[in-house]
Amino acid sequence: MADRAAECVEEFREKYPYLAGRPLSERDGQTLRSELVETDRVEEHVQGEREWERGFSVDRVERAESVTWAEGLFRFLTARQPYDDGLGGRFESRYDGETFTVDFDDCWTSSYGDEQAAKNAAFQRQLMGGTYPESEDSARSGEHVEGEWGDVATIMLTRTGSSKPDGERVPPVDHGDRVARTWSQGDVYDVVRNAAEYHLGLESEQWGYVRGDDVHGLDAENPGENACYVHCHDAIYIDLQATGLRDTFDTDHEIVAVLENTFYPAIEKHIEACDLAKPEAHTREKAIEVRLDLEEPAGYATEYLRLQEDTPMMEMPVEMQAFAAIEWAQNRQRIARSQVFNDAAKADLCLQDKERVHGHRLKYDGKGNVVCARCGSAVGIGADTIAEYRLSSQSSSDGQQAVADGGHEYVVGYRTGEPPAAAEARSQVREYVEAHGVPDSVPNVMGSLGIAPQHKQVVEEAVAGVNTAEEVEPVYGEPPEIPAEYELVEIVNPDGSIEATGGGGGGASMAELVLPEDRLLRETRLAHVSGGAKIRCEKTGFATFSAETMARYLVENCNVREPWYAEVLMSFEWPWSEDGPRDRRELPPVLDEPVARPPEDCR
Repeated sequence: MADRAAECVEEFREKYPYLAGRPLSERDGQTLRSELVETDRVEEHVQGEREWERGFSVDRVERAESVTWAEGLFRFLTARQPYDDGLGGRFESRYDGETFTVDFDDCWTSSYGDEQAAKNAAFQRQLMGGTYPESEDSARSGEHVEGEWGDVATIMLTRTGSSKPDGERVPPVDHGDRVARTWSQGDVYDVVRNAAEYHLGLESEQWGYVRGDDVHGLDAENPGENACYVHCHDAIYIDLQATGLRDTFDTDHEIVAVLENTFYPAIEKHIEACDLAKPEAHTREKAIEVRLDLEEPAGYATEYLRLQEDTPMMEMPVEMQAFAAIEWAQNRQRIARSQVFNDAAKADLCLQDKERVHGHRLKYDGKGNVVCARCGSAVGIGADTIAEYRLSSQSSSDGQQAVADGGHEYVVGYRTGEPPAAAEARSQVREYVEAHGVPDSVPNVMGSLGIAPQHKQVVEEAVAGVNTAEEVEPVYGEPPEIPAEYELVEIVNPDGSIEATGGGGGGASMAELVLPEDRLLRETRLAHVSGGAKIRCEKTGFATFSAETMARYLVENCNVREPWYAEVLMSFEWPWSEDGPRDRRELPPVLDEPVARPPEDCR
């Protein structure tokens, strides 16, 4: 396994020598898998604040750097190869000891790709129409469903960024972050939603998206400058019939033009939000494609995102391997869908279940939506059924929530008794009635006994000789979560050997990069140095015109880690010319005042 991984890395070095030695990231605070971070630690002694307090030692991370792309690729290939070789787990029933073994997968195994492709096909069936797969275990085997949407338009957006914007290569993880995050942090999603719901007048359940990352340069004769780097595909689907565009325009060409104009602002927002995104790489011809003629709209996204790859990772093209190493380094989610598509996929699975009926029992979810009590989806239930449920639940005289089959929500417990203050008031009134008889006025009794107004009902019951606190009242709510019947007890390696699970939680171990030079370059006036300003270290007198050189000098020679301390030590000036010093007022205003300030306890 290690030998084959080394061969793959060597191919990467030979084909892309200018990439292999680049670090995965050079950004202070970037989070990567811990096995990709090399850490330098120092032990420091901390003296007690008072003379009688003992000092103590602490272990501090002085520097934490990422490995190179080539080294990251090797560690990725060797770490995940067991998934392709058949790594599995043995599960045991909590109740009868029955066991079974199942192969594990990750987002690069063919089983994962098949599962994601099946989910895409599932939401397509429910919303856009399609045929259920033939299976003896399916209640809908081979059936055709029309779908809730009348007609479908697909808009594919492609977001990318230059890997060499200023002549120097951007580390691949940092590049991928800056390109991908414009969807959420750069407001691209908000522009897409505004286009669908405001400009086209769609409801939230009448449009959705599937998005994911892809690799540049795969299977290309000339892979280009961005080969092995990340770009993003956002497949937007809309219910075209609900937009009314078919009634307004005569030809598909006109509709395509309208949709292109409606959604292209999302690409413009990406260009604005991502400093690596160049307009020439995001023209209408390159960055947006509108399709009205797709027989399998969801399959379009499946193909774009390369979900159905049967080739083991070790045998994939080197570009795909290098790209996958970037995704693995950050433990990134490979594919994401909008909620309406996730709900449609859940409903599709529920509808195929022979042992339950989708929507037979209903409930309110945490957002006040009426959904199937089994799968949690409202897709495929029908507006009339949902409206009837809302009316019946609102009109229930006992406060219980009615369900579609005429029953009630799950009884989660029973209530009896009352709060101590109410019980004390009841006892006082009983004693009063026994001593003085039934009073003419409840308020008079409450006043004479000093009983608070909120206990009036208790007083009235005690006077009448009734005690509802002794009644047993059912409490309705969600069914309790039942622990999974099976639990993982052993890891089964591809060679058949067994390992204990260790009892810990799953998931990747992550670590933050600690790169003090990068932090100084981003969080001090060094970020604004340009045009020949000289930077001086007032502590030593060292001067330079390079922000990078000064950041490195402060860290290595002055042990500076905090931006505010760097600001204390730095001064900025124009160099001397033949006519003497240049006018101080010409210094850019951004260099006049420190960007970072000392904390309160250091002033």
